Formats: sequence, C-alpha cells, structure tokens
Amino acid sequence: MCRSGKRSCSACNEAVKTGWSEDKVFNVMGGFEGDKVKDENSPYYGQRKLGGWRNEGLPWTYHVDKNLIYQRDLAA
Repeated sequence: MCRSGKRSCSACNEAVKTGWSEDKVFNVMGGFEGDKVKDENSPYYGQRKLGGWRNEGLPWTYHVDKNLIYQRDLAA
C-alpha cells in the first residue's frame, strides 16, 4: 500500500516478474489517501479526497502493536 496506489501497483507488477505468484500479491486500489480532486471549482481542489483506504472509511490507526510487527532477526 502507498499513498495513491501507483507505487504499490508497480511494486506488485515487479514482484510477479521476479516469481511471486499472482494469487499472493495484492494492491489496495486508490492507495491509502486516494487521488487528488482535479476540478478547479471544487473546494477540495488539489486535496486527496477520491477513493483510497482512509476516504472509504476503512479501519486504520496511528497505533502500531509491537507484538504484530515483523522484526527481522538481527543475529542472523
């Protein structure tokens, strides 16, 4: 996942090219913040209000549970 979905889409494509199975690679369409409003007459012009995880009302938080994060073994 990335801000708008463009970089994460490219990353998914590269992962498949390097051998990841297509059924194991996922992208969040619209990313986290979505696309910018392009209508210059809109009060939201230039703001990321179109789609995206956050704008769709899907769950998210700033809190990160340290017990759920992958941490690589530094001793290896």
